[in-house]
Amino acid sequence: MLYAINRKLAMYLVAVTCAIQLSPSVQAGPMPVGSSTTTVSYTTTAGEQAYSAPINYAGQSLSDAVSLVGAPNIWSFNSVNSFGRRPFLATGGAPVLDTENETAVAHAFFKGFNDDDYFPGIAEGSDVTLNINNIAFDQPVSVDNSTVMLHILWRPVQADSLDSPYSNLHNHHIPSAGFRDLAEFTAPGRIFFDDPTQNYILSDQALSVTFTNNGPNILNLEVAFPYALLQNLEENGQTVPDGLPAPQGFLEPFHFHVEYVVTPEPATLALLGIGACVCSMRGNRRRS
Repeated sequence: MLYAINRKLAMYLVAVTCAIQLSPSVQAGPMPVGSSTTTVSYTTTAGEQAYSAPINYAGQSLSDAVSLVGAPNIWSFNSVNSFGRRPFLATGGAPVLDTENETAVAHAFFKGFNDDDYFPGIAEGSDVTLNINNIAFDQPVSVDNSTVMLHILWRPVQADSLDSPYSNLHNHHIPSAGFRDLAEFTAPGRIFFDDPTQNYILSDQALSVTFTNNGPNILNLEVAFPYALLQNLEENGQTVPDGLPAPQGFLEPFHFHVEYVVTPEPATLALLGIGACVCSMRGNRRRS
């Protein structure tokens, strides 16, 4: 009995030691693999419209975007650690992303034609719903819900043509009240501003973000918000010149994206460590 207990204790100590000594490749942040199906849907007077495309995770800029099949004006790409507000801030020296253990994922949307509507004929009161299905990672992951953000961007030339131009071309909508690293984002010269008006909203009840699991390493994401959320936070009834997209009276942005951070699922990381050590011990036994 004592031998069994000591043996279990010894194996536990070996596992802990091995987990601490894991190679960087095991501890690196999770990476998406393959493609996910991206679908954008909204309601018009003719009924619900939905457009989809399979999209991989190699995107970094607008040039990598692909058109959703049949969509009049919606292009999209997915990105890892290279696009979004958090990676942008990290490159400026802010400690907001630990790329050894964390991965920043972005699902970005752009217009194919900047002066046309995003969602032609969208009905008053309609939601815009984004579904990204089968987000497969090379290991099980956990989502840090305090990092979720919807970013919206306007073209300067369009915003400057308003009779009262927007000062902030970047808006941010965050479903969590306790947004991670808020102090870094609001530091002088950073991303979140309060001048002349606040360009971010914490605990935004109009924004619904839901992650569901299809398997240990597969996520599905649904983001839903009323179309009216796409108006600039400085919108006060400005007159939009003819020829610019404003289907419901306010200037439409040309880009938005949702981003979030994932980390290895803790239990799985420990199991990976134990497995690596067992394999190592077996190898040593064969050589002895």
